[in-house]
Amino acid sequence: MQDGIKIGVIGGDGRMLLAARCLSERYECAVWGLDGEGRDLPLGAVRCADPVSAVRGASAVLLPLPVSRDGIRLYAPLADHAPELIPLIREAEPGGILLGGKIPPGTVEAARERGIRACDYFEDEAVQIGNAVPTAEGALAACIEALPVTVSGMRAAILGYGRVGRTLAQRMIALGAKVTAAARSQKDLAWAEADGCEPVPLAEFLASPPWCAALFNTIPARTLGRETLSKLPRETVIFELASDGGGVDAEAAAECGIRLVPLPSLPGKTAPETAGEIVCRAVCRRIREFFGTPECEEGRGRE
Repeated sequence: MQDGIKIGVIGGDGRMLLAARCLSERYECAVWGLDGEGRDLPLGAVRCADPVSAVRGASAVLLPLPVSRDGIRLYAPLADHAPELIPLIREAEPGGILLGGKIPPGTVEAARERGIRACDYFEDEAVQIGNAVPTAEGALAACIEALPVTVSGMRAAILGYGRVGRTLAQRMIALGAKVTAAARSQKDLAWAEADGCEPVPLAEFLASPPWCAALFNTIPARTLGRETLSKLPRETVIFELASDGGGVDAEAAAECGIRLVPLPSLPGKTAPETAGEIVCRAVCRRIREFFGTPECEEGRGRE
């Protein structure tokens, strides 16, 4: 273990338990809020009775992805309660580092006032690329479960052609789906066409959506409103992959008789071990940069 470095791991879903397991091989780890997964804590990690105990004395505090759903309380679905973030940060050790995914601005400011450096590991390009794979595979699994037809021959549409949209499109096309990709930028449309999709400018798609059995939204801004939803056939199933409230008007979808399947935090649900390893590697890089410790091992073998 690296001498003098304690990590407080608090909150999150199954991926954080796997991240703690990886980190505990190199650092002293104090853990809170990861009960209920039917798994023991990693060897060498200490289970804390409350989140403050995990934070106090820690050189680094690791928060989940996302850090919060409402910007106020910690995202802690496996705990019996969700503590408020700012009072918790005020208990952390000055001079340390706060690591989290999508850290709320108020939490960043509280860390700064406490003399703590806040680092958002979700801004790490490697994390976003890595997360695109379990997100796409989870969306594909949900599609297979929800629809009474095979992916082969299915007509599907994907809104947004970033990391997740592109990864999903490639997998669906490999299984024989006919995919329409709608995006704003000409660059994304060019990539979509190169990947074998039918590219359609987003504005054109929204004005006159083509028939599709499955529609996947990856755009976090409100995109699918009542006007577009009213033009979709009722048999279309919409899969919401976007975070931060999503891009689909859920109330309008229900009124139009369109089934909406929300799919938040897919990496932590469908592939927690893979997602946990991705977080662990990103955290190791940040700790190495901050404390000047030796490089963490990349890609540990799975148990």
